[in-house]
Amino acid sequence: MNWFEAQAYCNWLSAVTRHSYQLPTELEWEKAARNSDGRAYPWDGKFSSAASNTLESHFYTSTPVGLYLNGVSPYGLFDCSGNVWEWTQSYNQAFPESAVTSDDFGERFYVVRRGSWNNNRRNAHCAYRNRNVPDYFNFTLGFRILSPGVFLDSAC
Repeated sequence: MNWFEAQAYCNWLSAVTRHSYQLPTELEWEKAARNSDGRAYPWDGKFSSAASNTLESHFYTSTPVGLYLNGVSPYGLFDCSGNVWEWTQSYNQAFPESAVTSDDFGERFYVVRRGSWNNNRRNAHCAYRNRNVPDYFNFTLGFRILSPGVFLDSAC
């Protein structure tokens, strides 16, 4: 799934349902995954392979949303850590701990968050981010959509 396809899906769903749907901004994604307390993982505590689909889980492919009941975020979202990287619609410079910074974000690159099934626990940390060009397609990429103020679980 590339960024353009994720955007097209949001546009299609908005037209069909007559409700507004979009990719989350990076700030919206961050709050939904980490809560206001800035936790490292969506659940409150240390990394657990029972809460997130990463290399440590030994599935080696994406899994259905909701499989990791121990990994739900404070806002009730599943898979905010691991499974597939998620496209966002914006880049926010408010994350200075990130090693990925660029003036080209939002123009040449778009941010993806959370790590995937083929990454280890380091990439599944909620603060971890990466970048891709919008036409980059990979089976480790997916997206999560929101209707203003309401997140829907991810698609890939």
